[in-house]
Amino acid sequence: LGDRCLDYLARRADVNGLVRLVEYKQWHIGEGADWVDWYPTRMEGKTLMFHQWYVRALRRLAALHTEFAGGAGRADRAAAYRERADLVVDAIRRLYWREDHFVTNIDYRGKVADEAWLDDQVWAIRFGVATPEQAARIWEWIDADAGRFEGVPMRWAAFEGPTHGPLSWFGRNGAGDILARYRTGNADRGLALIRRISWIFSRDENVYEAYNMAGEVVPGTQGWGNYTEHCGGLIWSVAEGIFGLRFESDGEAVASLEPALPRDWSGASIDFYIRGARYHLEHSSVPAGRRLLVSATGTAQPVRIRLPGKEASVHLIGAETPVDLIY
Repeated sequence: LGDRCLDYLARRADVNGLVRLVEYKQWHIGEGADWVDWYPTRMEGKTLMFHQWYVRALRRLAALHTEFAGGAGRADRAAAYRERADLVVDAIRRLYWREDHFVTNIDYRGKVADEAWLDDQVWAIRFGVATPEQAARIWEWIDADAGRFEGVPMRWAAFEGPTHGPLSWFGRNGAGDILARYRTGNADRGLALIRRISWIFSRDENVYEAYNMAGEVVPGTQGWGNYTEHCGGLIWSVAEGIFGLRFESDGEAVASLEPALPRDWSGASIDFYIRGARYHLEHSSVPAGRRLLVSATGTAQPVRIRLPGKEASVHLIGAETPVDLIY
């Protein structure tokens, strides 16, 4: 199914690998993958957000084809997907970038929609679509007015006008902000944002759809409480940010672990699943520093572990082969 979807997109791609799936005035919610959210410039055309996730899909399918080459996977498809992903990334960096931000759409009614949406910016950083120089320019203006953009992670629009622009939708905005912070080495800021949103959710004893930058619950799109998108975003932020868990397989490992626990924490633990095996990961303080213990039930899986100050190494972790490391 993934291959068929990517084949369909390839047939609709221009010379830069960019895709337009919905023609002008033909969009319907749930029909076109161009559709990003409720604002007109993000409902049709060559939207930035669609193409960032398109790159992610290409890279993930390429990795799976490589891993299973000789069986269900095909090396030629893996190579083609990587080449296409590189083509799209190059186009995004050239065609969507302005002086200090990415525009949201380069083909809205045949014109460029030069609007700085915050989710466009932070996911470009998280997915590695933005160059280090572009990421630095984006962080520069966000950090210069953090109260406006990250009062509750994260404001939707960096410009005025959209009804929901000044509000936070945590799952797509705040989670992207946190993950991008960790990706660029700013774990302290990432943790501060996790603590901020966790305090708000705990205060409300619920996870509401929309908040203003003062942390007040405000009307959104009638989704109101128990907002699943934000729940998923918080889980992703904690698992990847604090615990350093990334479930992106390659030829050597099915997942990677690069913890970024705060220095003043005495310990922390998390349970998670990889391909049917349940893992228990626990950090604790010991006289020699910190101890990482990873145990599992189910079929053993190779996991790459990179501890602070140490080289990465791959460990086959299963019921009979736990990992016990000091760092």
